[in-house]
Amino acid sequence: MGESSTETRPGAARIDRWLFGVRLFKTRSLAADAVSGGKVHINQERVKPSHSVQPGDTVTFTRGTVVFECVVTAIPLRRGPRARRRDVMTKRRRVRRDARNLPPA
Repeated sequence: MGESSTETRPGAARIDRWLFGVRLFKTRSLAADAVSGGKVHINQERVKPSHSVQPGDTVTFTRGTVVFECVVTAIPLRRGPRARRRDVMTKRRRVRRDARNLPPA
């Protein structure tokens, strides 16, 4: 009962739950759709929504023309405030791709 939203556990979590838990996606289903659509990679490999992510993994995902890359530092027990995101991940880079060089959708 005295748990705070910043508590973490060792081990792993599903990638769709982790993306939702650290507030990179508004809903878990949007996170799962992004993973299923090939927009999310763990350690440069395309994965399924049920794939586990653990501390030390590099997560890369694309949203529009922006590519985000971050390193998982912890697995949150539950979804917490956005300000706590820095406790569970480290951003590496945010690269904007040129929309003219993207393949047609």
